[in-house]
Amino acid sequence: MSAEPTERWARPVLYALVGLTLLRVAALALSPTDLFVDEAQYWLWSQTLAWGYFSKPPLIAFVIRLTTSLVQTDSTMAIRLAGPFAHLATALILGRLAYRIADRRAALWAALTYLTLPSCSLGSFVLSTDTVMAPFYALALLGLVEMGMTRRLGPALWGGLALGLALLAKYAALYLPGSALVALLVKKQARSPLRLWLIFFSTALIILSPNILWNLSHDLTTVRHTAGNVGWVQHLTFAPSLTAGLKFLAGQGLMVGPILVCGLGASLWRGALHGARSLLIALALIPLGLVTLQALIAGANLNWAFAAWLPGLVLAVIALQNGPWLKINLVLNGAVSLAFIGLTLFPYTALPNQQPLLMRLLGRADLSEQILDMAEAKGHIPIVTGNRDILADLVYTSRTRPVPLYAQQRQGRPLTHYELAFALPTGLIGPVIFVSPIVPDCPGGPAPLAQPLNTDIGAYANQRLFAVFTRAECLPQL
Repeated sequence: MSAEPTERWARPVLYALVGLTLLRVAALALSPTDLFVDEAQYWLWSQTLAWGYFSKPPLIAFVIRLTTSLVQTDSTMAIRLAGPFAHLATALILGRLAYRIADRRAALWAALTYLTLPSCSLGSFVLSTDTVMAPFYALALLGLVEMGMTRRLGPALWGGLALGLALLAKYAALYLPGSALVALLVKKQARSPLRLWLIFFSTALIILSPNILWNLSHDLTTVRHTAGNVGWVQHLTFAPSLTAGLKFLAGQGLMVGPILVCGLGASLWRGALHGARSLLIALALIPLGLVTLQALIAGANLNWAFAAWLPGLVLAVIALQNGPWLKINLVLNGAVSLAFIGLTLFPYTALPNQQPLLMRLLGRADLSEQILDMAEAKGHIPIVTGNRDILADLVYTSRTRPVPLYAQQRQGRPLTHYELAFALPTGLIGPVIFVSPIVPDCPGGPAPLAQPLNTDIGAYANQRLFAVFTRAECLPQL
């Protein structure tokens, strides 16, 4: 494509990016979906800002506090509002990155391709730490490339700042410095002066330091939880599963589309191992390889490799931009993006004889309202449950309804934030509502009354749950 046609397409591409983002924001405002369990927990954290939390670093709580303060409401839309804008920012930054290592055409394709990824469609409607991390991780990537090309102080400073913020969003951002160091040891072309690297990493460390200090003063709470997710690192148990590894790699095609997976392979096949591209190859393949190994040994969630696709997408776009594949990919992923907007507006859409496609975002608030109504009818007696999902939504839904909420006692170390923040008081006696799939025995007293909860549609469909009117002395431990 000549320079003139590329110039002509730049403005329509920008309009398309902004237009898709605004459509997603409008869908958020109109959507009747409930918060997912993680979103409800992040909202709870945002009510008491700190430099760290039980399972995640703090930036997502700060972001939610910012958006809810701007909109002056704790609605689901306000909690999720940062998502579409974070992905728009990431798309523009990746476009700039593609421009720096290729050309304007690659920049336009990178921005369009990113914003229509299936993972971005989901991340624009369900706020996650990946979404909050993405623009800062992409900016850190750009800082590394600019630092190598210009050998100036500026990119080392703002690139390190971006990396520090990415780490405050999610520890998966550690893939960037780890992979970059490997690339530097292997490829001389990717090297910058040592002083710039020291400035880059020192700046990131300074930004992350409040969270490090918080962890040190809180028994390494977040670090322990993150290590526990890896599983085999904590327990040193190895159970390789080739099937799990293959499923994980196939699942990456669902996250970004199979064409981009092939495009990343094409960039390797064509030997894009020079200069800045060699650095991006390391930043894409090392995280992808590590998470695939984790999937083989102990299982892995598909989004754990999300950081690999920020550099990986740029490489794939550069490899595929001269053929028809990016256009085909844009049509397919664009259709998915529009379909997801439709699903968000009409979340009860379902296949014949099936639950709604967005069932995990439905039925949570309704269940909470049922339980809260019962507690209020009994004189605002406490509610106790060992189900993290139920307690998370109860906390959010009851923000204007003063009902005591407690997590069921567990033997040993707490496994969730709620078991710490809403621990059942020692020696609590008297009537409570116990939400559970079982009806506990209460020896020496009247049998508890159990009322089945309506879970016909949504996240708790096909689950038997009871609101048990019993006494705190009868509650079992987990």
